[in-house]
Amino acid sequence: MPRPIINFERENNNLNISSKNQSNFASFNLSDTRIEKILRKKRPRALLDAIVSLDAGNQKITQNQIDKIKEIFKAEFPEVDLTGILLGIAGKCYLGEEYEVHTLTDNLQIINHYKTGEKMTPEMEVSRSLANNQHYAYIEVYTNCMRAVDKNGNVAVIKL
Repeated sequence: MPRPIINFERENNNLNISSKNQSNFASFNLSDTRIEKILRKKRPRALLDAIVSLDAGNQKITQNQIDKIKEIFKAEFPEVDLTGILLGIAGKCYLGEEYEVHTLTDNLQIINHYKTGEKMTPEMEVSRSLANNQHYAYIEVYTNCMRAVDKNGNVAVIKL
């Protein structure tokens, strides 16, 4: 049996999603299979382009760019609040030879560019080798898996 993507209590084969801070986390009654299916959906071109554009040239990342990514995620997954589920996003960094990967935090607010060999946060470090793979546009890191998104938006799930 696969490990759950979130902490949950099982009631009548439904997930009752809860959080330590209920005010910031919506409750849903979705089966774990349904959540897995939703998060396996092919990612839209707009999302791929928005995330890849974070490294375009030496431009400064704007709040507008980050807001666009957040809006696309919310539109793609309206049934699932990713708070507490999504730990962050990692991708290959193209800012220069000394840089290896970049990450967005779980709330898609802060982008960090990591130099080769520079330690990432422990929860994001698992994504480094996949993020460096030219085959993938970016890697979504969740509480129990990674979702490697290729350049066509197809999603491969790697269980942790």
